[in-house]
Amino acid sequence: MPRFMANRKKEIVTMQQAMTGQDFETVRSVAHGMKGVGGSYGFDRVTELAATIEQAAKSADATIILEQLHTLEAYLNDVQIAYD
Repeated sequence: MPRFMANRKKEIVTMQQAMTGQDFETVRSVAHGMKGVGGSYGFDRVTELAATIEQAAKSADATIILEQLHTLEAYLNDVQIAYD
């Protein structure tokens, strides 16, 4: 699980960097992958946010992308992993 979280955080950085150059295709591609893997690990909120980012990237909506990236980053920072 720690690797999952680290990878998602790296993907957020990748998308943020892509947005500095208005590279919507990179954002779309990374968000698409994140959407799929989020559900596989039971992180439905990650899937939901990534889907919104992917759709916003398809329409080149930088405002929505940046808002959702901020929300996604905050969500991942709040996730606490507990082992039983």
